Amino acid sequence: MFSIRSLVWGCVAGVSAVCVIPASASAQVIRACANPAGQLRVIGADDDCRKNETLVTWNTVGQQGPPGVSKLVYSGSVNPNGTPQETGFTVTHTAGTGLYQLNFPAGAFSGSTGNFIIATVTPINPKNVWVDFMSAIAPIAADGSAAFSVEFFDGTAHTETLFSFIVAVAIH
Repeated sequence: MFSIRSLVWGCVAGVSAVCVIPASASAQVIRACANPAGQLRVIGADDDCRKNETLVTWNTVGQQGPPGVSKLVYSGSVNPNGTPQETGFTVTHTAGTGLYQLNFPAGAFSGSTGNFIIATVTPINPKNVWVDFMSAIAPIAADGSAAFSVEFFDGTAHTETLFSFIVAVAIH
């Protein structure tokens, strides 16, 4: 069986593609000696550094980092009358206009402030219906909310239709 020292050394030296440290080692401290050139030498708990080296220590488990992005992708569908078929978003729609605004509440895109949503929609209709207008790229607000609009046309007038959508966060 490998010791924690040899596992860590393999990680530091880049010898191992995957570094696995046993669960029993999770509370241990890793000790190493740095020479004047900045090279590290991992040592055991009872070993000492040489005269020209400096002791460096770190825990095998660090502090918890900040929360990450809550959700990067939403998908769903909307009925012709503007009612959502799923939860997690609302729709603003005025009958007869073919215009829908999909609203994602505060927190929907937490951690993504400063990024944008990118939306795609697909009309689900037996007749020829297409997207006449869409705000496909929209900013994510500081509170994690976002919205986009889409308008459908059937060749003669703006029309209501069942449609599906996918919204993703564009990370830059």
